[in-house]
Amino acid sequence: MKRWLIGFMAAAMIVSGGSVVAADGGSSKHGGKPEYSEFCQDILASLQEKLNKTKDDRTKWQIRYYIDYFKKECSSNGSPTTSDSAKVAKDKEALRIGYREGDSAGSVTGPISLPTRGANGSKIAWRSSDRSVISDNGQKVTRHANADKRVKLTATLQLGRAKETKTFEVTVKRQGLSSQQKVALDAAALAISFNGGDRSDNVTQALKRLPLKGSNGSDIKWYSSAPQVISEDGLTVNRPANGAGDAAVRLTAIVRQGSAAQVKSFTLIVKQLHVSDADRARLDKSKLAIDFGGSDNAGSVTRPLDKLPTTGENGSTIVWSSSMPTVLSNDGKTLALPSGTSSMKIFMTAIITAGSYTDVKVFELTVKSALTDAERVAADMNALLVQFGSGDHISSVTKAIGLPDKGVNGSSVSWRSSNPSIVSDDGKTINRPANDTLVYMLATVRHNDVSDVKVFSLIVKART
Repeated sequence: MKRWLIGFMAAAMIVSGGSVVAADGGSSKHGGKPEYSEFCQDILASLQEKLNKTKDDRTKWQIRYYIDYFKKECSSNGSPTTSDSAKVAKDKEALRIGYREGDSAGSVTGPISLPTRGANGSKIAWRSSDRSVISDNGQKVTRHANADKRVKLTATLQLGRAKETKTFEVTVKRQGLSSQQKVALDAAALAISFNGGDRSDNVTQALKRLPLKGSNGSDIKWYSSAPQVISEDGLTVNRPANGAGDAAVRLTAIVRQGSAAQVKSFTLIVKQLHVSDADRARLDKSKLAIDFGGSDNAGSVTRPLDKLPTTGENGSTIVWSSSMPTVLSNDGKTLALPSGTSSMKIFMTAIITAGSYTDVKVFELTVKSALTDAERVAADMNALLVQFGSGDHISSVTKAIGLPDKGVNGSSVSWRSSNPSIVSDDGKTINRPANDTLVYMLATVRHNDVSDVKVFSLIVKART
């Protein structure tokens, strides 16, 4: 018997005072939509009339209940109400899966929270596409040993006759691996990537950056058997000169995680240069640079140049010429700015010759008057640094330190420790104390009669 018919009979009993029943369950008279509508109007009118005449509060409450019931039932004619459908739609839109901290849809490692009721009243039932991985209620999650597993979770939302479904896809991550397993996987996956058309037996240019981390978290450190040919980061490749033959270089990777480690090596063949005279000259031109003295640069030359190369890496010969050799000599070893002149532009021209091919590269320099003693000391003070051992820094000293005895501009540097029993004056002896200790290193920078002091505050770490 339909629910509305049961309601009708109960309402009819109220309307008739207990003496009216529905003939044949109303099945023949009210089978079509027009008759159903007429029936609704009749029963609602009768209920309203009974309500107006009834004085008993309990009976009035019952009649109002059935009036509300039949209004909803009649308006839908047996279909979900617009109100229920809207509520289910809102609950569907808002429905989310709850994950424990650190988890997400793409990485599930533990139980998940599956809501069973929406904010608007919908009941929610869940079904897992793979109960061996995630149970229907989400509270049991089984991680497989060797592979991630994708699972679809389908939610069925229902309120009255309104019903909708929503599907979520999650990935349950495989079980955690031991450090040794992670290292083995990262070592197996480790490979070198090449640029252009290069390969392991034909390297002609820099490698792509060598990986420093495995996908399973292992640290990777690289070593080159010939860092002058292939640097340990792979970003510098110096091909052997024409006629020198190809170079075999072994790159060794140590893959480590905790106490677990594995070694993997790659042998690469770096091809010798096969270039024309013109290409050799152009290559040497592109790499040609002036080695300036101290802190000088092209925009401020205050002292003779340290070095002007006379041969290129690819065998070119290089001859230098100064635009004003009386100020800056052709070999760069003599600098004499005219008295009363604060600065002057000088052009140093390099003539690069490889076989029958010649090219030219011009450097524009600004020669400035020499530094005064005070300027020299100030510049050397500014550039002065303490050199720390591997892993150390100014706030964590555990090893001997390097203390320069000369500034980049020629000033002399002498050092004194505030606590020689912990750090010697020359920095070569470190006696680590029972507790972290502050030690001041005082550097006296001097040139002729001008001097100044720079203080470095070091924290010497306690012995362990």
